[in-house]
Amino acid sequence: MNKTIVELDLISYSAIASTLEGHLGSSAVATLNVQIQTFIDHGLSQISVSRNAAVAATTGDGAILVLTEAADAHHFAFAVHEQTKIYNRERPDPLAKRIFRIGAATGDIAIESSGDGHFNIAGLTIARAVRLEAAAQPGELVVDSKTFHALPPLLQISYSDEVEVAGKRDEKFAAHRCMMNSEAGIVIGSKTPEHFEKPTGDRRSILELFAKLHPSNLDRLVFLLEIPIADQPVRTLTAKEKEHYLLNYSSGTQASLAKLESELQYLVENQCADHKPTTDPQPTSASVKNEVRVKDSVLGQMAIISGDNNIIS
Repeated sequence: MNKTIVELDLISYSAIASTLEGHLGSSAVATLNVQIQTFIDHGLSQISVSRNAAVAATTGDGAILVLTEAADAHHFAFAVHEQTKIYNRERPDPLAKRIFRIGAATGDIAIESSGDGHFNIAGLTIARAVRLEAAAQPGELVVDSKTFHALPPLLQISYSDEVEVAGKRDEKFAAHRCMMNSEAGIVIGSKTPEHFEKPTGDRRSILELFAKLHPSNLDRLVFLLEIPIADQPVRTLTAKEKEHYLLNYSSGTQASLAKLESELQYLVENQCADHKPTTDPQPTSASVKNEVRVKDSVLGQMAIISGDNNIIS
Protein backbone atom coordinates (compact mmCIF):
# COMPACT_ATOMS: atom_id res chain seq x y z
CA MET A 1 0.00 0.00 0.00
CA ASN A 2 1.56 3.30 -1.08
CA LYS A 3 1.65 5.88 1.74
CA THR A 4 3.66 8.85 2.91
CA ILE A 5 5.30 8.29 6.29
CA VAL A 6 6.03 11.33 8.44
CA GLU A 7 8.40 11.12 11.40
CA LEU A 8 9.02 14.02 13.77
CA ASP A 9 10.72 14.61 17.07
CA LEU A 10 11.24 17.45 19.49
CA ILE A 11 14.75 18.89 19.46
CA SER A 12 16.54 18.68 22.86
CA TYR A 13 13.78 16.48 24.27
CA SER A 14 16.13 14.67 26.67
CA ALA A 15 17.53 17.91 28.06
CA ILE A 16 14.08 19.48 28.44
CA ALA A 17 12.61 16.36 30.08
CA SER A 18 15.57 16.02 32.45
CA THR A 19 15.33 19.65 33.52
CA LEU A 20 11.57 19.42 34.08
CA GLU A 21 11.85 16.20 36.05
CA GLY A 22 14.65 17.61 38.21
CA HIS A 23 12.65 20.68 39.13
CA LEU A 24 9.03 19.56 39.01
CA GLY A 25 9.01 15.76 39.11
CA SER A 26 8.06 13.06 36.63
CA SER A 27 4.54 14.43 36.18
CA ALA A 28 6.04 17.42 34.36
CA VAL A 29 7.57 15.07 31.77
CA ALA A 30 4.17 13.47 31.23
CA THR A 31 2.73 16.94 30.67
CA LEU A 32 5.52 17.69 28.19
CA ASN A 33 4.65 14.51 26.28
CA VAL A 34 1.01 15.56 26.14
CA GLN A 35 2.03 19.00 24.91
CA ILE A 36 4.06 17.46 22.07
CA GLN A 37 1.03 15.48 20.97
CA THR A 38 -1.04 18.67 21.08
CA PHE A 39 1.24 20.21 18.47
CA ILE A 40 0.79 17.08 16.38
CA ASP A 41 -3.00 17.19 16.79
CA HIS A 42 -2.99 20.77 15.57
CA GLY A 43 -1.03 19.81 12.48
CA LEU A 44 -3.50 17.01 11.76
CA SER A 45 -6.44 19.36 12.21
CA GLN A 46 -5.06 21.56 9.43
CA ILE A 47 -5.21 18.68 6.95
CA SER A 48 -8.55 17.35 8.27
CA VAL A 49 -7.11 13.98 9.29
CA SER A 50 -7.95 12.35 12.61
CA ARG A 51 -5.32 11.09 15.05
CA ASN A 52 -6.75 7.55 14.90
CA ALA A 53 -6.40 7.51 11.13
CA ALA A 54 -2.85 8.89 10.99
CA VAL A 55 -0.77 8.18 14.10
CA ALA A 56 0.89 4.78 13.91
CA ALA A 57 3.09 5.30 16.97
CA THR A 58 3.94 7.96 19.53
CA THR A 59 7.57 8.14 20.57
CA GLY A 60 7.50 10.36 23.64
CA ASP A 61 9.36 13.10 21.79
CA GLY A 62 7.19 12.88 18.68
CA ALA A 63 5.27 10.45 16.50
CA ILE A 64 5.22 8.39 13.33
CA LEU A 65 2.33 9.18 10.99
CA VAL A 66 0.84 7.51 7.94
CA LEU A 67 -0.68 9.88 5.37
CA THR A 68 -2.34 9.24 2.03
CA GLU A 69 -1.07 12.33 0.20
CA ALA A 70 2.43 13.75 0.04
CA ALA A 71 0.95 17.26 0.07
CA ASP A 72 -0.65 16.48 3.43
CA ALA A 73 2.82 15.76 4.82
CA HIS A 74 3.96 19.22 3.70
CA HIS A 75 0.89 20.98 5.11
CA PHE A 76 1.11 19.05 8.38
CA ALA A 77 4.78 19.93 8.84
CA PHE A 78 4.16 23.57 7.99
CA ALA A 79 1.34 23.80 10.53
CA VAL A 80 3.46 22.25 13.29
CA HIS A 81 6.45 24.49 12.59
CA GLU A 82 4.26 27.61 12.42
CA GLN A 83 2.76 26.82 15.82
CA THR A 84 6.17 26.38 17.38
CA LYS A 85 7.17 29.82 16.08
CA ILE A 86 4.15 31.35 17.80
CA TYR A 87 4.80 29.41 21.00
CA ASN A 88 8.51 30.25 21.14
CA ARG A 89 8.45 33.99 20.56
CA GLU A 90 7.59 34.77 24.18
CA ARG A 91 10.04 32.21 25.58
CA PRO A 92 13.69 33.35 25.43
CA ASP A 93 15.04 30.38 27.41
CA PRO A 94 16.23 27.73 24.90
CA LEU A 95 14.85 24.88 27.02
CA ALA A 96 11.44 26.56 27.12
CA LYS A 97 11.20 26.53 23.33
CA ARG A 98 9.53 23.75 21.34
CA ILE A 99 11.29 23.01 18.05
CA PHE A 100 10.76 20.00 15.81
CA ARG A 101 12.59 18.37 12.94
CA ILE A 102 10.57 16.32 10.49
CA GLY A 103 11.24 13.73 7.80
CA ALA A 104 8.91 12.20 5.23
CA ALA A 105 9.22 9.28 2.81
CA THR A 106 6.77 7.77 0.34
CA GLY A 107 6.52 4.12 -0.64
CA ASP A 108 4.93 0.76 -0.04
CA ILE A 109 4.16 -0.27 3.54
CA ALA A 110 2.17 -3.01 5.23
CA ILE A 111 -0.71 -1.91 7.47
CA GLU A 112 -2.75 -4.11 9.81
CA SER A 113 -5.36 -3.22 12.41
CA SER A 114 -4.30 -4.12 15.93
CA GLY A 115 -7.92 -4.60 17.04
CA ASP A 116 -7.74 -1.93 19.75
CA GLY A 117 -8.49 1.11 17.58
CA HIS A 118 -4.85 1.38 16.53
CA PHE A 119 -2.92 -0.02 13.59
CA ASN A 120 0.53 -1.47 13.03
CA ILE A 121 2.87 -0.76 10.14
CA ALA A 122 6.02 -2.23 8.64
CA GLY A 123 8.24 -1.55 5.63
CA LEU A 124 11.47 0.04 4.45
CA THR A 125 9.72 3.37 3.85
CA ILE A 126 9.35 3.87 7.61
CA ALA A 127 13.05 3.42 8.23
CA ARG A 128 13.78 5.89 5.42
CA ALA A 129 11.52 8.51 7.04
CA VAL A 130 13.29 8.00 10.38
CA ARG A 131 16.68 8.56 8.76
CA LEU A 132 15.48 11.65 6.88
CA GLU A 133 14.12 13.11 10.11
CA ALA A 134 17.51 12.57 11.76
CA ALA A 135 19.13 14.44 8.86
CA ALA A 136 16.80 17.44 9.20
CA GLN A 137 17.86 20.66 10.86
CA PRO A 138 15.59 22.17 13.53
CA GLY A 139 12.54 23.72 11.91
CA GLU A 140 13.06 21.79 8.69
CA LEU A 141 11.19 19.17 6.68
CA VAL A 142 13.33 16.75 4.68
CA VAL A 143 11.56 14.55 2.13
CA ASP A 144 12.74 11.77 -0.17
CA SER A 145 12.54 12.06 -3.95
CA LYS A 146 9.26 10.15 -4.21
CA THR A 147 7.59 12.52 -1.79
CA PHE A 148 8.99 15.58 -3.52
CA HIS A 149 7.84 14.49 -6.98
CA ALA A 150 4.37 13.73 -5.62
CA LEU A 151 4.00 17.34 -4.44
CA PRO A 152 2.22 19.90 -6.63
CA PRO A 153 4.55 22.42 -8.33
CA LEU A 154 3.32 25.24 -6.07
CA LEU A 155 4.79 23.40 -3.06
CA GLN A 156 7.91 22.12 -4.81
CA ILE A 157 9.24 25.67 -5.23
CA SER A 158 9.72 25.89 -1.45
CA TYR A 159 12.25 23.02 -1.51
CA SER A 160 15.95 22.85 -2.27
CA ASP A 161 17.34 21.11 -5.30
CA GLU A 162 18.03 17.42 -4.80
CA VAL A 163 20.71 16.83 -2.18
CA GLU A 164 22.36 13.72 -0.79
CA VAL A 165 21.84 13.11 2.92
CA ALA A 166 23.71 10.58 4.99
CA GLY A 167 21.92 7.69 6.62
CA LYS A 168 23.59 4.97 8.66
CA ARG A 169 27.30 4.48 7.91
CA ASP A 170 27.58 4.32 4.09
CA GLU A 171 23.86 4.89 3.37
CA LYS A 172 22.98 7.85 1.18
CA PHE A 173 19.53 9.17 0.32
CA ALA A 174 18.39 11.56 -2.40
CA ALA A 175 16.32 14.20 -0.66
CA HIS A 176 14.94 17.73 -0.77
CA ARG A 177 15.01 20.18 2.15
CA CYS A 178 12.40 22.76 3.11
CA MET A 179 13.15 25.21 5.94
CA MET A 180 9.80 26.06 7.51
CA ASN A 181 11.01 27.77 10.71
CA SER A 182 14.21 29.74 10.13
CA GLU A 183 14.03 30.98 13.73
CA ALA A 184 14.69 27.49 15.05
CA GLY A 185 18.49 27.29 14.98
CA ILE A 186 20.89 24.58 13.89
CA VAL A 187 22.27 21.30 15.11
CA ILE A 188 25.99 21.81 15.76
CA GLY A 189 27.06 18.31 16.69
CA SER A 190 27.35 16.29 19.87
CA LYS A 191 28.31 17.36 23.37
CA THR A 192 29.88 13.96 23.94
CA PRO A 193 30.81 12.49 20.55
CA GLU A 194 30.29 8.76 20.26
CA HIS A 195 32.91 6.72 18.45
CA PHE A 196 31.66 3.25 17.61
CA GLU A 197 33.50 0.25 16.29
CA LYS A 198 32.07 -1.69 13.38
CA PRO A 199 29.09 -3.64 14.76
CA THR A 200 29.74 -7.33 15.31
CA GLY A 201 26.71 -8.34 17.37
CA ASP A 202 28.58 -8.30 20.67
CA ARG A 203 26.00 -8.69 23.42
CA ARG A 204 27.93 -6.63 25.94
CA SER A 205 28.13 -3.73 23.49
CA ILE A 206 24.42 -4.07 22.74
CA LEU A 207 23.52 -3.90 26.43
CA GLU A 208 25.71 -0.82 26.86
CA LEU A 209 23.97 0.83 23.92
CA PHE A 210 20.54 0.02 25.32
CA ALA A 211 21.62 1.72 28.56
CA LYS A 212 22.40 4.91 26.56
CA LEU A 213 19.28 4.78 24.38
CA HIS A 214 16.46 7.09 25.37
CA PRO A 215 13.17 5.17 25.77
CA SER A 216 11.53 7.47 23.21
CA ASN A 217 13.71 5.81 20.55
CA LEU A 218 12.52 2.24 21.16
CA ASP A 219 9.66 2.45 18.66
CA ARG A 220 12.04 3.91 16.09
CA LEU A 221 14.32 0.94 16.72
CA VAL A 222 11.46 -1.47 15.94
CA PHE A 223 10.97 0.15 12.52
CA LEU A 224 14.69 0.39 11.76
CA LEU A 225 15.01 -3.33 12.45
CA GLU A 226 12.26 -3.88 9.86
CA ILE A 227 10.37 -6.26 12.14
CA PRO A 228 7.28 -7.76 10.44
CA ILE A 229 3.98 -6.68 11.94
CA ALA A 230 3.25 -10.16 13.35
CA ASP A 231 6.53 -10.10 15.28
CA GLN A 232 6.45 -6.54 16.61
CA PRO A 233 6.28 -6.10 20.41
CA VAL A 234 2.87 -5.22 21.81
CA ARG A 235 2.21 -1.63 22.81
CA THR A 236 1.63 -2.44 26.48
CA LEU A 237 5.23 -3.52 27.17
CA THR A 238 7.33 -1.32 29.43
CA ALA A 239 10.57 0.13 28.05
CA LYS A 240 12.65 -2.51 29.81
CA GLU A 241 10.37 -5.30 28.60
CA LYS A 242 10.62 -3.95 25.05
CA GLU A 243 14.43 -3.96 25.30
CA HIS A 244 14.40 -7.63 26.35
CA TYR A 245 11.97 -8.47 23.55
CA LEU A 246 14.14 -6.81 20.88
CA LEU A 247 17.28 -8.50 22.19
CA ASN A 248 15.58 -11.90 22.14
CA TYR A 249 14.12 -11.25 18.69
CA SER A 250 17.58 -10.45 17.30
CA SER A 251 19.37 -13.33 18.99
CA GLY A 252 18.65 -15.89 16.28
CA THR A 253 21.78 -15.17 14.24
CA GLN A 254 24.96 -13.17 14.62
CA ALA A 255 23.92 -11.10 11.62
CA SER A 256 20.68 -10.12 13.40
CA LEU A 257 22.62 -9.11 16.50
CA ALA A 258 25.01 -7.07 14.37
CA LYS A 259 22.06 -5.26 12.77
CA LEU A 260 20.61 -4.54 16.23
CA GLU A 261 23.96 -3.16 17.37
CA SER A 262 24.27 -1.06 14.21
CA GLU A 263 20.82 0.50 14.58
CA LEU A 264 21.42 1.18 18.28
CA GLN A 265 24.66 2.95 17.39
CA TYR A 266 22.79 5.05 14.84
CA LEU A 267 20.07 6.09 17.29
CA VAL A 268 22.44 6.81 20.18
CA GLU A 269 24.65 8.90 17.90
CA ASN A 270 21.74 10.99 16.63
CA GLN A 271 20.09 11.55 19.99
CA CYS A 272 23.24 13.31 21.25
CA ALA A 273 22.94 16.27 18.87
CA ASP A 274 23.36 19.68 20.46
CA HIS A 275 21.12 22.57 19.47
CA LYS A 276 22.24 26.15 18.90
CA PRO A 277 19.41 28.73 18.73
CA THR A 278 19.70 31.43 16.08
CA THR A 279 17.51 33.92 14.27
CA ASP A 280 19.45 33.66 11.01
CA PRO A 281 17.82 31.85 8.07
CA GLN A 282 19.46 28.54 7.27
CA PRO A 283 21.21 28.13 3.91
CA THR A 284 20.56 24.40 3.65
CA SER A 285 17.12 24.65 2.10
CA ALA A 286 14.54 26.92 0.61
CA SER A 287 12.17 28.66 3.01
CA VAL A 288 8.41 28.53 2.81
CA LYS A 289 7.01 31.80 1.55
CA ASN A 290 4.84 33.80 3.96
CA GLU A 291 1.95 33.68 1.55
CA VAL A 292 1.73 29.86 1.68
CA ARG A 293 -1.27 28.91 3.78
CA VAL A 294 -2.56 25.60 5.09
CA LYS A 295 -6.14 24.91 4.11
CA ASP A 296 -6.66 28.68 3.65
CA SER A 297 -6.06 29.41 7.35
CA VAL A 298 -3.70 32.09 8.64
CA LEU A 299 -1.71 30.11 11.17
CA GLY A 300 -0.02 33.19 12.58
CA GLN A 301 -3.28 34.19 14.21
CA MET A 302 -3.76 30.88 16.00
CA ALA A 303 -2.31 29.25 19.11
CA ILE A 304 -2.80 25.72 20.27
CA ILE A 305 -1.09 25.69 23.64
CA SER A 306 -3.63 27.52 25.72
CA GLY A 307 -4.69 26.89 29.26
CA ASP A 308 -2.42 26.44 32.27
CA ASN A 309 -2.64 22.65 32.15
CA ASN A 310 -0.93 22.52 28.78
CA ILE A 311 1.77 25.17 29.19
CA ILE A 312 5.28 24.20 30.21
CA SER A 313 7.53 27.23 30.38
